[in-house]
Amino acid sequence: IGSGGAAIYLEGVPQEEAKALQQVEKIASLTSNNPEQRESVEKLRQLVDKKIKFNTTKLVDLSNADRRTYVVSLLRGRHEGFTLMRQIEVVAAEMRDREDRLLQARQRDVVQFQFTSVLAIAS
Repeated sequence: IGSGGAAIYLEGVPQEEAKALQQVEKIASLTSNNPEQRESVEKLRQLVDKKIKFNTTKLVDLSNADRRTYVVSLLRGRHEGFTLMRQIEVVAAEMRDREDRLLQARQRDVVQFQFTSVLAIAS
């Protein structure tokens, strides 16, 4: 394994972490007009932060490990990393569903308003 390969892999980590955090802030901005989403945005922030810390810790641990320790640590960490990603995906899907429902409700309101306006003009 050696530190050479790990060093190359670790090179891109800060950029990927920054992109993940930027995406969370973009989601926060896009959903800022929906009070129901505030709690979910905070949960998403916490999960992404936890995943970044987990990845960083795991990568540092692995870059300093011998081959046997590397394999054992990788297998143990896989489950925890998968669990964190699944939690992030669930929160993101719930947020997307809430936004879709809100959009549909707003579209119905617009159609209703247009219909009511046409009736008012016609009478």
